[in-house]
Amino acid sequence: MALIGTIRKNSWLLVVLIALGMGGFVLQDILTSNSRYSAGNTRTMGKVNGIVIDAVEFSETEAVLYGNSNTDNIYSNKANLWNYFKNKALAESIAKDLGVGVSNEELMDLQFGQNLSPIMQARYQDNQTGMIDRKQLEEIKKPY
Repeated sequence: MALIGTIRKNSWLLVVLIALGMGGFVLQDILTSNSRYSAGNTRTMGKVNGIVIDAVEFSETEAVLYGNSNTDNIYSNKANLWNYFKNKALAESIAKDLGVGVSNEELMDLQFGQNLSPIMQARYQDNQTGMIDRKQLEEIKKPY
């Protein structure tokens, strides 16, 4: 009974203790949230040689490639897709280190110039004449 009487006389102390407790919970949540966000971006699935593999891009690619497949191969599909992204990142990293690449001018020449790549030649060859359909290439080249 003496304790209850002391609490009644010093009710402000009870309010202060409750406020400190609630403040502690809020502060704890803030501190753990900051450490969670500083650990990494939620869009980052992984890093290979400093190249970030984006989780959204991974999911979109998975949906396009395996969207209608059965659920028996989910693990192997994800593993194959991860290996693709990993190998792509490694190849890009090595090519960058070696200075190997295709300039914008060379890429435009391969796509629309006089020295078309074999892929472009096969894709845009006119079936009747056997020649490259330059009108179709110009339509593709035009900006939106």
